[in-house]
Amino acid sequence: MLGRDPWGHMVLTTQILKTGHVPLPKDAWTYSVYARMLGFHILNAFVITGVGMEYKWASVLIGLIMLLSEILVMYWLVKSVFRNQKLALMSAMFICISDNALDMTGKSIIPNSVGVVAVLFVFYLLIKTLLLEGYLKPKIILLLLIFSSSLVITHSVSYGFLLIRLMIFVLLSILLRDSSRLKQMGFLFVVALVLAFFEWGLINGYYLSQFILLMKFLFLGTGVHVYEQNVSSIPLNLVIIARIGTILYFAIAGITILWELRSVFKDKSKAKLGMFINSAFFVGIAPVLTFFWAGIAHRFWYYGEILGSFFVSYFALKLSNWSKLAKLFSALFVVIISFLMFVASVSNDDNPLVPQYTLRTGWYDSEITAAKFVITKSQLPIATDIDFQHFSSVRVGMLDKSFKASPICNLKTFDSIIENNNCLVLLRVDLLKERYFVLGKGYSQRAYLPLGAKTKEVIGKILASKDIVYTTKNVIAVV
Repeated sequence: MLGRDPWGHMVLTTQILKTGHVPLPKDAWTYSVYARMLGFHILNAFVITGVGMEYKWASVLIGLIMLLSEILVMYWLVKSVFRNQKLALMSAMFICISDNALDMTGKSIIPNSVGVVAVLFVFYLLIKTLLLEGYLKPKIILLLLIFSSSLVITHSVSYGFLLIRLMIFVLLSILLRDSSRLKQMGFLFVVALVLAFFEWGLINGYYLSQFILLMKFLFLGTGVHVYEQNVSSIPLNLVIIARIGTILYFAIAGITILWELRSVFKDKSKAKLGMFINSAFFVGIAPVLTFFWAGIAHRFWYYGEILGSFFVSYFALKLSNWSKLAKLFSALFVVIISFLMFVASVSNDDNPLVPQYTLRTGWYDSEITAAKFVITKSQLPIATDIDFQHFSSVRVGMLDKSFKASPICNLKTFDSIIENNNCLVLLRVDLLKERYFVLGKGYSQRAYLPLGAKTKEVIGKILASKDIVYTTKNVIAVV
């Protein structure tokens, strides 16, 4: 598997397939909070059973369908509102190259990957029927309710996007003094809130309290504090270079929003105003949440890049219309930002622009072999880097064994590894040498930059006080 979260979602889906029923939270093999929010896992189980694929390839197929859906819906949306096929095609193209969209539909395929597509489709239906046609027909309201009901049991953050989206439409109806639209949107918003309370508070029982906690984080600004120790060792210039494509993307989108803000309000088109305000909100809020809500800010970056594709496309087309030289700069801009997105740390696991600031979540064959060896031959608790700790998932997904939690030693430094005598230590040599990594348990722990030329020295100190029990070219196991 690629990414971090997909391992756990694979285990939960496998449990549903093996047992033939949805587990109670207390009986879930992993991710117990999703035992009452299983839309994504049931979809995966359906694809695995119906098509006969393994989980990995079933999730890849779902991710590909989600990416194509984002492209098509955004194309339909822009073409319907602006009657401009070139602008619609460019918006679709920018989704294809957006690093967070590629991550969520190609690498870290999780419930949010499906949820955002559902929210985007709801947005399209509201713009097309409510603002372009003037009224929500009963069959459209029924379809929106079906989407809302499906989404609330799929992903909480995506459903939060839906609530924000509906709230903006309610406020827009008030702004336009449109009582008929206000009644319809008010009804949908209230129903969506009831569904959220019912699922988050009564059935799941987890997300309502977590939502309140996250709101506290938002207003108190504790998100950065929680993650500060994780990134404090990484030079700022590496962070900026690694994500320069995203930074430019949102900067261009922001400039376009400010540039066109006055003209959009002067325009009499309610559809353009509705699309502009809704999209601008998510494009504008994503960078802000990076500072206040660091734990889930990347989910907003994902949705913000999809909606921001319109603004970036608008900028590129406007620039190309100025002169022949400007057209050349516009084409060059598209090429450069495409390259930067493709080699961004979030989207490229193999050949990132800045490997020093990129986690490698994919495993080499030698690492898979080492993980299988440890699971079947050792009874000791294991100490290793955080992205090589999916041993319970390997037991279920690769060895087809029953679930069993693998004990993990929380050794956060190389000195603690040397001093410890009770754990089996796994060292991934290439990763320690070339990539950013985290030792111990918990994603908020201190991160290490690649050891580089110091790799042999650091590993040599460990081997001087330990016995080698397993070794390949890339993995060393010591006790």
